[in-house]
Amino acid sequence: MDVNSLGWMTEEVRAALAQIVDAEGAALTRNALKRQHTVRRVAWAHVMEHIGEDAFFKREKLLPAAQRDKDLVARSTWYKLRRDEQHGGDQRVTDALLLCIKTLTAFRSTRVERHEAEIADELRIQIADGALDAVTGLRQTALQNRNADGTDASMRLVAMFNPALAAPAMVTKGAPLPVEVKGLDELIDYELARLAASGEGDAVTPSSGTESDSERGTGGGG
Repeated sequence: MDVNSLGWMTEEVRAALAQIVDAEGAALTRNALKRQHTVRRVAWAHVMEHIGEDAFFKREKLLPAAQRDKDLVARSTWYKLRRDEQHGGDQRVTDALLLCIKTLTAFRSTRVERHEAEIADELRIQIADGALDAVTGLRQTALQNRNADGTDASMRLVAMFNPALAAPAMVTKGAPLPVEVKGLDELIDYELARLAASGEGDAVTPSSGTESDSERGTGGGG
């Protein structure tokens, strides 16, 4: 992407640049086209490279002669054009420059947003591909191993797509995996209360099944 890219050149910008003429008021002459080109280059440097007008011309002067832009106006000519009209400047140059800066700023913002959207799409694709690879790996482990690893992989696959079906059997190395069961605490409390109320709870009390001293006898001999 450079100053000559057509993506940012709107019809309004083209019309504003076309208003710029040479010192004799003629359009489409070499000097007129050089002024238009310089406007585009200065605007591009300002928006895309964060370089001011003065720094732009200084940088250009430091380049080897073979690399300098032959289509730019001289630095002295540029500053004469940028003066207000009362001092011999050309308002059409300033107007075109400001419009180019405004258009390029909007173009850059849109380009950045589009690039960010493309990156986000690519990231989602990579995540999806990674998830598919993970499932494929689990499936291969489940099919190729007839041991605890294969069983674990099988149950994890089932859990991905039917957690309710997998929950009762989700075990790893004999220890149940953490599985959230809603209402389990309430169910335990209810059953304990029911057993206590029915008398069945006596069978599980600490004193249940132990002999009293009278039943065991205190005598030492037979």
